[in-house]
Amino acid sequence: MKKVSIFLILYLFLVYFMLVTVFCYQMGKTGTLTEAFEGLWKATQSLIPVFIGVGIALWKDRSEKRHKVNL
Repeated sequence: MKKVSIFLILYLFLVYFMLVTVFCYQMGKTGTLTEAFEGLWKATQSLIPVFIGVGIALWKDRSEKRHKVNL
């Protein structure tokens, strides 16, 4: 079984927590499901560069670990 990085688990949990928090906030503020999803989409769009950056960092970390094992 492959080991999963604790940073990956933490990152995915934080992303999930952020999405749920933003959705609940928008739902309470607007009261409509459509506007809540629009607010969630706007919040997600602003974080896309962060998602990409962390994804690249995790990928590089995994590839370096894999390279060290194969040496």
